Amino acid sequence: MDYEDNAQYYLIWAVLMKRAGGTVNEGLVRQAYQFIRQHEQDGLYIHRRCPLPNPRGWKTYHDVLLYDDDDAPASNQGFHCGALLAAKELGLEVTDQDIARARAAYRSLFNTERGFMPTSRKQRDTLGQDTLYGATLTYAVFGTKLLTDEQVLRHHRTSEKSRHPMACASFPRRTARSCRATAACTAMRLLVPQRCGELPPRRRARPARE
Repeated sequence: MDYEDNAQYYLIWAVLMKRAGGTVNEGLVRQAYQFIRQHEQDGLYIHRRCPLPNPRGWKTYHDVLLYDDDDAPASNQGFHCGALLAAKELGLEVTDQDIARARAAYRSLFNTERGFMPTSRKQRDTLGQDTLYGATLTYAVFGTKLLTDEQVLRHHRTSEKSRHPMACASFPRRTARSCRATAACTAMRLLVPQRCGELPPRRRARPARE
């Protein structure tokens, strides 16, 4: 629960479990909620320090950069907003002001000059990976857009232009293409969500397995 965005994920999945008629573990739900609020500053989720090789590292599963103790990786902020929405639906003491503050904090990370969501609050000059995933999941589960359409589109266009640090000469071109494809897919799913079970245009259904 204390690693990356696990606590936020747990709250969102607990909501889906409750909607489906399942049994929710109230104790773990409250523990997850208390944990994320204890590591929140002005609406942003701040990772705890992990006792691992580098004290500034290992705060997310895709660590290629080091984060200061007071830094907030952008990849987790959408999940944090979704977790607060989930906690409110689960009956915990979350106010609309709490959610609005987290949403505003997430949007404030956007680099308006360069037109992308950066890696973190402090590392504003690098285009972050997975920064829209939390926003996409939150929109799918709660129907709430955390970012403006302009922010999503500008982030997508910037990724397409290969400004992503992963597209530099020291990385294979295949990796750069993969990053651009992921950003494009995420942006389109956020702006034009597919209905459950509906195939995207020009996509044929796979044959059923025997």
